[in-house]
Amino acid sequence: MRLRHALPAGLLDAGFASLARLAIGIYAARALTVSDLGAYALFFSAFVFASVVPMQFVLVPAELATIPAARPERVALLRQSWRIGMPVSIATALVASVAAALGAEAPTRVLWPLALTMTACAALTPLQEHVRRVLHLAGISWHAALVSLVQLGCVALALLLLARTQVPAIWRPFGALTIATAVSLGAGLVLTRRRRRPSRLPRYEMTDLMRSGRWLLAIEAITAGATFLASVIVTRLDTPEALGYAEAARIVGQPIFVLAVGLSAVLNPRAMEAGARRDRAAARHVARPYALLLAIVGLLYGALTAAPWWGNPLAELVPQAYVVAGLVPTTVASFVLFGLPIIPRSELTGARRERVLPQVGVVAGVLQCSAALTAVWIGAFARPLGVALFGAILLLGYRYHQRLVYGSGSRGSSRAGERTGGTRS
Repeated sequence: MRLRHALPAGLLDAGFASLARLAIGIYAARALTVSDLGAYALFFSAFVFASVVPMQFVLVPAELATIPAARPERVALLRQSWRIGMPVSIATALVASVAAALGAEAPTRVLWPLALTMTACAALTPLQEHVRRVLHLAGISWHAALVSLVQLGCVALALLLLARTQVPAIWRPFGALTIATAVSLGAGLVLTRRRRRPSRLPRYEMTDLMRSGRWLLAIEAITAGATFLASVIVTRLDTPEALGYAEAARIVGQPIFVLAVGLSAVLNPRAMEAGARRDRAAARHVARPYALLLAIVGLLYGALTAAPWWGNPLAELVPQAYVVAGLVPTTVASFVLFGLPIIPRSELTGARRERVLPQVGVVAGVLQCSAALTAVWIGAFARPLGVALFGAILLLGYRYHQRLVYGSGSRGSSRAGERTGGTRS
């Protein structure tokens, strides 16, 4: 599929998936007290952590291993996905749920529903996102968008049904997302079954994938883990209400990160190919439009949502986000900085420089957690400050290693980068 056709599908895929989570977040912000919303925010951070571990540890390495195969043949990877993905997903979801329950300051009536529903949701989400990424890899991005559309529709229906049956509000956010994820995962597998054909893909073993994915896991675990720890620090140093206000602002600012994810779903494979070829010109052809579009949309969206006014419907939907003046534009800016390193990271991954990712990530994670300590003075602002600092450090670190990969010239004159950056993990 050509880039101009794949990009709209990638944006719609990420857009529908994000709208599903946005709907869950808005519902939580409106249905829960600010204190309970703070507990939900902590569990949501743990959910993100639990989702990225199986993806980066085994599923993404399996996807990368299919790149030498023809695009239509890559769909056959899904025959192995349950075997290689589900055990890690379940184990990580359980651990993350326990960690969130220990870190939250909330009564049992809040902890048990969040723990149970988050565990179920975190176990299924990596597989559903894996199906969508494989569809992109196979060149059928519009199928991935359809899977996300099914998820969005099921979220709306599940929230309606759970409310009609008078299920307590604390069960509904993750409960509805779990139902929608399960249904859309099934829809994705049905769609791919029609596309499968005889394939020469080998049988991938979890031990081999784990060795390949340990560096990808490290950076994602650092990213999600730092956000989780920062949320715990804000809760402990200030109040659960402060984290609740920060979570409400995150819900409003989330569409910027969705844009980054949607663009990267289509551009990441091209960035990895450019990095693998040490082709500076091809890498710039992908990275520059991505960064420019993200910055422009971030500026416009930040101006639109900075304050409550008649043209900002989110002010009515998530009023808690505007209790602390200036928190929303700060959060939007932090998401722009957080999204910018995505494409450079893919270039380094394609160049087989995965080892440097956690090295940069550790520094960024430490600084993010350090920024959370400022909650004593700046309250809810400590959370977006840490996110922005994390993204900025990643971007600076990746830029340094990109220069080592590409050398001083373009494709033909970057052999020095190959010598320094071509070691396999």
